[in-house]
Amino acid sequence: MSQHLSERQIAEWSLGGRDPEVDRHVAYCAACRAELERTGSALAAFRESARQWSAREMERVPHTGWRAQDPPRWNAFRALRWACAMAVLAVCAGVSTMAWRSHQAPAQDSAAADAMLLKQIDADVSQTVPDSMEPLVKLVSWDGTGAAARN
Repeated sequence: MSQHLSERQIAEWSLGGRDPEVDRHVAYCAACRAELERTGSALAAFRESARQWSAREMERVPHTGWRAQDPPRWNAFRALRWACAMAVLAVCAGVSTMAWRSHQAPAQDSAAADAMLLKQIDADVSQTVPDSMEPLVKLVSWDGTGAAARN
């Protein structure tokens, strides 16, 4: 490595992110080693000041231990709000159910009418000839090849 370490490399190395190439450079470069020592001493000073502040705060505040908060009081206003919310929810559910049912009924009627129409079409299509031409069919019989055979 021909150049000095970048600020990012110094920060990563100070925080424990070791790279073999950076370690080799630090071993041979006095300027980078000095910068790393300054950064390390600044972090150590910050750590120590945070610990001292924490210790002072712990001494200043009386330690009563952790306790659960008192449960909130149930009052009439809160109960009224819940009752109103439930009533609105019930009305919305009822309205949406009625709307759903009103859309389902025409669809069912339509489906029944469609089924009846399909049955009628099937009956008409499955009939080989109209009723008025039925006597003519009796005169001529058909074989399986499509040719007419006389009786």
